[in-house]
Parts: sequence; structure tokens; C-alpha cells
Amino acid sequence: MTIDQVIQLLNDRQAKPLSCLQEKILRRAWDGLTYSEIAKESHYQEAYIKNIAAQLWQELSMIWGEPIAKGNLRSRLERINQLNVPPAAQNFPGAPLPANSPFYIERPPLESLILEQLRLPGSVTTLHGPRKMGKSSLLLQVLDRLPQQLPEAQIVSLDLKSADDALLQRLAPFLKWLCRNVSRQLNLEEDIEAFWDDGLGSKVNCTLYFEDRILGRLNGPLALVINELNRIYSAPILQDVASLLRFWHEQSKQMPLWEDFRLVIVTATKDNLPLDPNASPFNIGLMLEIPPFSLAQVQDLGRRYDHLTEQRQGISAIQSKTLHYLFGGHPYFTSLALDALCRGVLLWEDFSEVGAACLDYFQSYFQSYFRPIRNCPEAMALIRGVIERPSGKHWEHPLALELVNSGLLVRCQERLAFSGEIYRQYFQALPSLCASGP
Repeated sequence: MTIDQVIQLLNDRQAKPLSCLQEKILRRAWDGLTYSEIAKESHYQEAYIKNIAAQLWQELSMIWGEPIAKGNLRSRLERINQLNVPPAAQNFPGAPLPANSPFYIERPPLESLILEQLRLPGSVTTLHGPRKMGKSSLLLQVLDRLPQQLPEAQIVSLDLKSADDALLQRLAPFLKWLCRNVSRQLNLEEDIEAFWDDGLGSKVNCTLYFEDRILGRLNGPLALVINELNRIYSAPILQDVASLLRFWHEQSKQMPLWEDFRLVIVTATKDNLPLDPNASPFNIGLMLEIPPFSLAQVQDLGRRYDHLTEQRQGISAIQSKTLHYLFGGHPYFTSLALDALCRGVLLWEDFSEVGAACLDYFQSYFQSYFRPIRNCPEAMALIRGVIERPSGKHWEHPLALELVNSGLLVRCQERLAFSGEIYRQYFQALPSLCASGP
């Protein structure tokens, strides 16, 4: 395992990517620098560097189930590549899958629908779903195929996870960031500051910049993909950005230049956003929700993992049903389970009875994934009700729809149930839930 793989793994497990300082500490520790040297280079106190590093070592220790610290970081993780680890384990689940990945499972008809939409002038496509459901992987597949459908198209992909929090607080810096990133990905000269006229307002400036400096210089359509738009849902710029994206779509019906603009929004599922329906990009164009894996897709993924191991014993129908029952078809957690089986970290017996080893292994992943839910007392109260009164009518709860959209619960008429059995057992075992009253 390389340091780049370690950093990618940590980024995939957390709600936010590693900070620049966290990444620097990891890389310098990997290179053998002392805490004192890292502190001097980073212009921070040594005690502060040690505190951040301790959190990183704890996270890595939970992932691999053995103590990892600065002194053994490199030797212990490099050892993974020396243990005849199957190829499946070297592609640790979590990161978006490249277009040629043997682990990508087709999600028909989503791929073809998005491709067809991208061929339409001025089109808007929104792909939404819970975290780690495979949205980014699906888009990588679509964008890899787009040149065959639309050879002259230019593609720009922006991920709002890479935007600093401060950029999301004020409209002008955010829109300048947007213009700069689009220009640079297209290898176009950018002159944002010279072009920007504060007297016109940020949205007008951004629109004019796209017309004059971007769309006006291309010889074909521009497909702009904005990933993780949900990062601005609670930011003060939400309404302005939403109305601007809607305005650009409407311009395609009036100005030939904007017919070459295609927008793809990738976002977590979120209902009841405080947006004017007439100034929202979420009620126009093609709206698609990415579903969990079906039983057949779980079995297909199991065959692909098994094919890369030496045993090649195959995944039985019963084993596929077990994984689908436990994880509800969630692509990320299903992949984690198959990866653990391939590496010999867990055995099939651990899953068939949901043993302590299975719960212990997934505890850290669930803790990270479900952190927003665990930090919400109202959500935990609803979960407690679903556990204690599974036949109760919980759908009227104010947070019911939000927990269904998160992928944790599913609706069965007026009842709610866990989408996977292992999630029920995880929450049921939480001390905070057990300690709460009815």
C-alpha cells in the first residue's frame, strides 16, 4: 500500500476530505520526519501536530484492526503488499471506480438515460441518492462513453468537496472559483479579476464570463458536472447559485450560445430545500435517483471479487441473499464485506450469524457514515421507536423521509424498517440508544 492509497482511503471514509495539514502530516510521517520537523515545516506547535496525528493513527488502527502509529506507519502498511493480498484488496472499496474497473456494476437504465439527456441542447440532469451509493462511479462511466455519443463535447467535472468552506459563504468568491476551474480544465486563458465588474453583480458577471470567455471560445457543447452540490444546501449562497443554474438553462431556449451548455448535478438526496420553485434547477430536466443493488447485482459483484482470488470457490445464492439481507444492497458496504472476505479478515460464518467479529469490523465504518444521524437526538428517537415498535406507524415523524432518503430506513406503507439487518443491530447496540428513555 502506498501513501496515496492511505490518503484516498481516509478521504473516502470521512464526511470531509483530509485537510492540507492532515495530508502533510501523513506524507511527512511516511517519509520518516519527526514531529518536531513536521511542526517546523508547517509553522505549527509540535503539540498541535501530535494531537492531529494521534487522531489519524487511531483511524488507521480501526481500519486495519491492529495498532498503527507514526513509528510503524510505513512498515505496517507496506507489509500489506507483501502478503500475497488478492488484487481485490489492493483496490480498497470507497473511491469512485474508474471507467475500466472490473468492479463496476451496470445500473440500467441510468447510464443510457443520462447519455441521451446529454445529447439534448441546454439539458439539465440531476442524479441524487445517499452517500456512497455509486453516483460518482456511474458518472465516470457515462463521461467515458460520452465522446462516442457526442464527439465534439468538452467535459468539465467540478467536485465541491474540494472547495474551501470559506468559498461557500460568499457568492462572488464562489462564482470566481467556478469560472477559474472551468477555464483551467478547458485550457482557456482566464482573466477573472480584469473581467469582473462589481457594479454588475456576481451572477451577471459569471454569466457574461461564461458567454464571452468559455462558451464563445468552444467549438462544441460543454458538459459541466457539479458533484456534491449538497455542500451548499446549508450555505448562504444556496438560493443565488440555484437560481443562476436555472437561469442558464432558460437561456438555452433564447440564445443559441447557451444551447451548447449541458448541466449535470450530482447530489445527496435532500427534500424540502428552501428554494423558490421558479428559481430552482431541481424541478427541471431529468431527475434520477440511484437505487441500491438488487440481489442479482450483489451476486454479480461477488463473482467479480471471487474471480480475483486464488480459491475461486464462487458465491452461492444463499451467500448473496445473506449479504443483500444484511446491507440492503448498499454498494459501499457490500463491497467492504466482499473485500474483507477476499482478504480473509472475515469468514462467511461471521456474516451468516452476524457475529461479534462482523459487527466489530463494520463499527468504525458505520460510526463515520451515520455520524450525522447519531448526532441528531430526534433522529435517534425515531430509530429507537423503529427498534422497539417495529409494527408502529412511524411514517408521520418529521424526520422519517430524511432517514429514508439517507438509505438507513425503508418505508413499508406507514411503517418504517431498516434497509439492512446489520444496521438495526449496530444501532441497537449503541450505549447512547440503550440509555435513552422510551
